[in-house]
Amino acid sequence: MGFLGIANVYAMRVNLSVAIVTMVNNSAIPQVNPAANESNVCLAPILNSTAPQPDGEFAWDEKTQGLILGCFFYGYVLTQVPGGRLAELFGGKLVFGLGILITGIFTALSPLAAKLDTWLFVALRVIEGLGEGVTFPAMHSMLAVWVPPLDRAKFASYVYA
Repeated sequence: MGFLGIANVYAMRVNLSVAIVTMVNNSAIPQVNPAANESNVCLAPILNSTAPQPDGEFAWDEKTQGLILGCFFYGYVLTQVPGGRLAELFGGKLVFGLGILITGIFTALSPLAAKLDTWLFVALRVIEGLGEGVTFPAMHSMLAVWVPPLDRAKFASYVYA
């Protein structure tokens, strides 16, 4: 169960990194002239590209995309130590479950927030990071309580693999 929880946590962490490629309208962003720097141009033909690829709906430049992708980790870093303490006080199972629940709810709200306002989306990503930041300390707390000392390394490997 720990492995499935950690896999879910990783999936929610990286889903925007994959999706942002199709979300961004690249034609709305000023492009650097590729003729100015030939080393950035791929000369190989692109296979199976007969149909034009649709462009995304968001005109986010590289700086905005970096902010959106990185702001998750601002929240994530803030709750690492408090997450461990909360897991000691209230139990790792509860803290881990609530962390995944909060992240899941706000991940589901991501499309709506992105369409409403960029800064709302940034705030939502920070909240996702706050929710997910407690998960690893909570898992360590559960492993420390539930697994015998001589088996902890083996079980931690199974969970985090």
